[in-house]
Amino acid sequence: MDDHLQHRAIGMRVYAVASEDGYRVLPGGLTRVAADADAEVVSMQRGGASKDTWVLGERAPGGEQWRAQRTIGAYDLVRRDPYLPSRVVENLLWFGRYCERCDD
Repeated sequence: MDDHLQHRAIGMRVYAVASEDGYRVLPGGLTRVAADADAEVVSMQRGGASKDTWVLGERAPGGEQWRAQRTIGAYDLVRRDPYLPSRVVENLLWFGRYCERCDD
């Protein structure tokens, strides 16, 4: 495996928690990475991988500032398909219903 960064299609799952004040998005999440650089679909069945995504605070635990080892270029995140598949919408519906039950 090469020891440098390569372009890949990704799918990122972030998590939020509900409170009395509303929702709070947690730092980090789960990122799925496509197996091939030219793949447009991120799939675990097609050899993709999943990675934990960490969001670093402004300071390291010792009080020092985090320093990037090298600068990474910025890229626009573009969603190719503006529509959500029906299974995703259904999953969001059930997720919301179960979250409401947790509050009871």
